[in-house]
Amino acid sequence: MVVEDGTGLANADALISVAYADDYHAARGNAWSGTETEKEQAIVKATDYMNVMMWAEGRLTDTQALFVPFEVSAFPDAIKRACAEYALRARSAILEQDGEAGPPVVSETKQVADLQKSVTYSTATSQRKARRSYPAADRLISQYLAARVNEVYV
Repeated sequence: MVVEDGTGLANADALISVAYADDYHAARGNAWSGTETEKEQAIVKATDYMNVMMWAEGRLTDTQALFVPFEVSAFPDAIKRACAEYALRARSAILEQDGEAGPPVVSETKQVADLQKSVTYSTATSQRKARRSYPAADRLISQYLAARVNEVYV
């Protein structure tokens, strides 16, 4: 695991270290346990989850692996705290479900007698993506995100 140090590393795959997550969760009494490897895996999953979000600010360099540091506000601590929160959840659940396969259904008609079925699909090119809400972490980073389009929170 390579932790982003705020300089825009090209090979970073984590926003926080295990030590940061340990301290963060210990201070809050959260049940953050597991081996070092399990914790690293949860942090990388949380970082992957965050890395595909729509961030309002641009990256510091074109070669950095992750979305931070930003051009304007460097590496906000709220992002590190959110990563710790997402990592806690990644220890016991999949953070993000796969998107819908194919275009969304706009309307569907079924008929039993004479077996008729009619399905109308959206012609929109973008796909809706099911995104689970994690309020404790989501609130921490909301000010850094661009407007969310085509996401469904469940």
